[in-house]
Amino acid sequence: MRRLAGVGAGVVCLILGAITGPTPLPFGIVFLALGAFLLARESVVARRGIRWLRYRLPALDHGLGHIAQRLPRAVRVVIHRTAPIASRRRWRLGAGTRGRVAAAPVGTPGPSG
Repeated sequence: MRRLAGVGAGVVCLILGAITGPTPLPFGIVFLALGAFLLARESVVARRGIRWLRYRLPALDHGLGHIAQRLPRAVRVVIHRTAPIASRRRWRLGAGTRGRVAAAPVGTPGPSG
């Protein structure tokens, strides 16, 4: 029942975002983001679609990765789940380097030993 309510609320927010998108106030963007969040939490298909969109729009992927640190844990989890594979690998390798992969000093063994 909770999942169905989440999907329903996500679809309603996406529709409201599409309707209010052309208005001068940025309510459309807020509703689109909220709807995408709600759908990505509950739907594998929505996560796959958002992952594809983030792969096709590197600026969006980079921006979400950059602000994820400042968002609540539930939102960070959804952002991580919808990250393209290359972004996940970069985050795992560059943890603590603010998105940049840290290079090993010359002469030190790599991860394989």
